[in-house]
Amino acid sequence: MNNEQKFSWFAIILIFICFVGYLALVPIIGFDRAWGVFGLAGLIGLPPLFLRRKNSPKGVSFDERDRQIARKATQAGGMASYVTFVFGLMGTWGIQTYKGNVTVHLDMLVILTLLGLMALFLVRSVVLLVLYHRGNSYAE
Repeated sequence: MNNEQKFSWFAIILIFICFVGYLALVPIIGFDRAWGVFGLAGLIGLPPLFLRRKNSPKGVSFDERDRQIARKATQAGGMASYVTFVFGLMGTWGIQTYKGNVTVHLDMLVILTLLGLMALFLVRSVVLLVLYHRGNSYAE
């Protein structure tokens, strides 16, 4: 398992913990305060500190296939992030318009940006793991 796969598993587990923590805290402290659990998503920046390349690598650590898989996974994650953000904005606007409000609360932009970022990491991680799982049968 290379470092990209380890990072992907870490991201998936961390995002799962954030969502489960949010759902667990909503009945206790309410919707507004439970968003604080998503601060744990900041830990997603730690794996590069621990997953450094060894000084004496035994083999090639990252080849063209790995770059291609990472590029395709990043593209899929970026598109998922964009779609999440746009549909979230349009959905929020539609709901507020239906209710008769002409404005959308500014906090929704922060929440939707956070959800878009989490969609980026989640989809990138899942696509990367799926493409690595396909093994040698991977082709353009």
